[in-house]
Amino acid sequence: MDEPDAPPIPIPVQAPADTTPQGPPPPPPPPAINLKFFGFANKAGEPKRIFLSENEDVFIAAEGDIVNRRYKVIHINPSSAEIEDVLYNHSQSIPLTQN
Repeated sequence: MDEPDAPPIPIPVQAPADTTPQGPPPPPPPPAINLKFFGFANKAGEPKRIFLSENEDVFIAAEGDIVNRRYKVIHINPSSAEIEDVLYNHSQSIPLTQN
């Protein structure tokens, strides 16, 4: 009596390598805006101004002003300021800090 043939052993097939051309890596994210928003300077009849600091430097700015030749004050809110880094075309909300 003949024994039935064993089923064939499957041969693993290797998937072809991905030959899709890869583009350049994405650019790194823009650096964080290191300004600190720590207060307001309000006078009746004048635009609202804020106090900003970067390291030891202190700046007073209103909406639309450029600070430190790099940062534009876009909008002033009661608890934060929207700042744009004009070198990187990147904006960030800076919270009011209490010290």
